Amino acid sequence: MDEQFLQYVWFNRLYAAHQRLTDGTEIEIIDPGRPNRDAGPDAFNAKIRVGGTVWAGNVEIHCTASDWYRHGHESDSAYDSLLLHVVWKNDVMVGRHNGEPMPTLRLSVPDHVLTVYDDVQKDGVGLCRCAPHMAKADGTHRAVWIERCAVERMEDKARRVRRLLDMSAGDWERTFFVMLFRSFGFGTNSDAMEALAMSVPYTAVCKHCDSALQLEALFMGQAGLLDSVKEPDEYTAELLREYDHLRRKFSLEPVDIRLKSMRMRPGSFPAVRLAELAAIYHRNPQLFSLVTDGADIDRLRKLFGVDASAYWDTHFSPSVESKRRVRKRVSRASADIIVINTVVPFYFAYGAYVGNETYADRALRLLESIPPENNFITRALVSYGFDNGSALHSQGLIQMYRRYCEPHDCLRCHLLRQMMAG
Repeated sequence: MDEQFLQYVWFNRLYAAHQRLTDGTEIEIIDPGRPNRDAGPDAFNAKIRVGGTVWAGNVEIHCTASDWYRHGHESDSAYDSLLLHVVWKNDVMVGRHNGEPMPTLRLSVPDHVLTVYDDVQKDGVGLCRCAPHMAKADGTHRAVWIERCAVERMEDKARRVRRLLDMSAGDWERTFFVMLFRSFGFGTNSDAMEALAMSVPYTAVCKHCDSALQLEALFMGQAGLLDSVKEPDEYTAELLREYDHLRRKFSLEPVDIRLKSMRMRPGSFPAVRLAELAAIYHRNPQLFSLVTDGADIDRLRKLFGVDASAYWDTHFSPSVESKRRVRKRVSRASADIIVINTVVPFYFAYGAYVGNETYADRALRLLESIPPENNFITRALVSYGFDNGSALHSQGLIQMYRRYCEPHDCLRCHLLRQMMAG
């Protein structure tokens, strides 16, 4: 038993219905009070009934009564007016500054609450320590919690959008450009692609969006993908010439980002992804304005589901020819991931920026219209009884695991109270 958990039991009313003070007096806990996150007693304005009288005041919570002295409360007058001292183990008598005994409650906690707590304190089998008790959480509460986790995940991503917006001097189009590049990194290259986008002047993209070739040269040249070509073919030689021109025009220097291609399918190689981004901006240079005007999932899939230029049908890196012709296209599944990681967070961030909640509603509807993700997290949690019918569920399940289960931050998970109360 630790103090944090004892506070959790107190504020969530997980204690037994009948309680007695250490002197035998029966009490009723009407209100556990409000948590205090600063110095002083742990709970403000709690209410208890003793006999026929209701008392209100502050409460201090300790694992052992002797913690009162370890914390120096006996010499602190701020604790003289305390309503109640709540403990798990009453190992010593505690008194006020004037020597008067302090009303002390040895908190009685039901066995099933302690059982769940003991299980989440040790390494369990499976993805979540609480898995054996997951069925005790009501299905409705689970659904509400997962949706809250999905919103929390999008708000986390929206904070990244706002940081990038500050770095982009309030330019939403440029910020969208950077986030889109990050999404095209698909995890493995996300940080590197974001750094690449930050190195590219968005004015250069706008001025040369009429040429997919020039955009490819700009993106690949900045990524350093053209420097390593020893024997350029005709197309790569043209890319080199265009990048040399753009480099001098915009005073550019390639960035050392080391894009990875190991263990990737050729269609996901960095050069192919940059060619696809060039195709997107060649078709629609003002993407942010287009997206915020309102777009359903079908329109967004068409927007991002582009074909790279014909050269890449037979190449996956500059001057490296493949044995067979394959059209390099952003798949529907990849377009959905881009919507999840770029468009949805932008709706949250932009809606908060302009004070329009309809953008958040639109973001949630988009997530509901996208098929669920299938990974080790979602599969495990589905086996525990969770629904995974859409990307809204997937994002919520991933957030719950990453934010609460993986770091063992169980006391902040809203389902724990349901499992303990069950």
